[in-house]
Amino acid sequence: MSKKNNDALEQEKEDAQVIENDDETIDNDDSVSAGNATDNDASASADDTTDNDASASADKTTDNDASKDEDKPSGSPKILIAEILIAVAAIGFIIFALISNNKGQGSVSDNTTASDNIVASGNTVPNTEGTTFDNSILYENIPAIPNMAELNHMTEDEAKAAVEDNTMLVFTTADGASLYVRNYTNQEYFISETSVSETDIDDFISENILSKFGETTEADHTVVSKNDVISANYVGKLDGVAFDGGTADNVQITVGAGGYIPGFEDGFIGMEVGETKDVPITFPENYGNAELAGKDVIFTFTVNEIISTITYPEELTDEMVQTIFYDGSYTTAAECRNLVKDIITENNVWSFVTENYYITSIPEDTINHYYNAEMASQEQNAAQYGMSVETLLSYYGMTIDDLKQKAITDACYTAILSSICNTLATENGISVSDEDIAAFAVEYGYSDTATLLSIIDEETVKDYLIQDKTLNYLVSLLP
Repeated sequence: MSKKNNDALEQEKEDAQVIENDDETIDNDDSVSAGNATDNDASASADDTTDNDASASADKTTDNDASKDEDKPSGSPKILIAEILIAVAAIGFIIFALISNNKGQGSVSDNTTASDNIVASGNTVPNTEGTTFDNSILYENIPAIPNMAELNHMTEDEAKAAVEDNTMLVFTTADGASLYVRNYTNQEYFISETSVSETDIDDFISENILSKFGETTEADHTVVSKNDVISANYVGKLDGVAFDGGTADNVQITVGAGGYIPGFEDGFIGMEVGETKDVPITFPENYGNAELAGKDVIFTFTVNEIISTITYPEELTDEMVQTIFYDGSYTTAAECRNLVKDIITENNVWSFVTENYYITSIPEDTINHYYNAEMASQEQNAAQYGMSVETLLSYYGMTIDDLKQKAITDACYTAILSSICNTLATENGISVSDEDIAAFAVEYGYSDTATLLSIIDEETVKDYLIQDKTLNYLVSLLP
């Protein structure tokens, strides 16, 4: 990420639109425009931001907004393999992104609600010009750790009943907690829940590969169809009153690209240029803005122009694969389909073991570790902009309290995922050796283990490798 000055950030904020649905910044937002920020965004900025962003632009936005990246086909198809692998890593190996050595003390059970002993790894971070900023506020007055009932995916009674049905297993974690996970030893159940159909593969290829090979032509019609790129105005109203972030003029929308909340883009289909129409839409229940989540609203759409039409190929060809995998690692459509199947299978297996869990407690020191890691990452991000975390957040309509609340919740979920993987690893004789760490260092371009561990702490590396090896073991159980 390049360093940005205050003027550039201010311009990004002014350029923000409304309502998106992508992933790469900071949750808890409320807008509808076109980019790549993160969950619950209100709007996003034009280049790089952080979860919980309040503004969005044409390149990066996030989940729970009305719009996503409207120009997803842009960019070289050659980067697709990296995008696919990064997506898989994001699903399963989230701990790898956490870099911190700090841990607190104590444990959290169903009745624990506070976390007051989190210690910062360092409260000032030098920016690229050597200036330091006091970010100690990140580590003060930490929000209460959510109750276990809020973090679990089911009740204990439901988990016990599932054990009786042979669809869940129960283990004791290294910290003495009871952990219930779905039963991967029940092969019939495991296979049925993780199987990959040809339709799954086709859908993945269509969305992630064929979409990179669209051809844009000048529009020769006046009625909007799917895959048209249009210029439009819209005004969103709740109970007859326009809501913040729901209005835009002359915005470019690719109809059918999936960049907006469900139903939004479809509302333009069949409209003629110059036509104005009211379209009822319901915001998703998990939309980032609580005032709009689950609400029925009316959008008034006006189509100004049909700019162009994008035509996508119907089938994957060997030539496309060779364009994507320009290093020659895959050369045929059949090989690519097998790769996609493997990717979806790993995703399904990961979801199988990390969804519908129940755990009685999480060690508070583990939560502290991941909280501090997230804050260290935020400090590094802000330093690249040459400012404090608080100042950077202010450009996106966020507060330190917003960030803290998200960070403590995310730390809890990361701690749970770590506990699941470590418990399954122990149960199945999986461990991480010095040789594994050395191989990891070489794979990721470090000269030796010492260099790797001077940048990423050993616990984080082991977390990643345990997750990787555990996932590989579970996948190996499938026929």
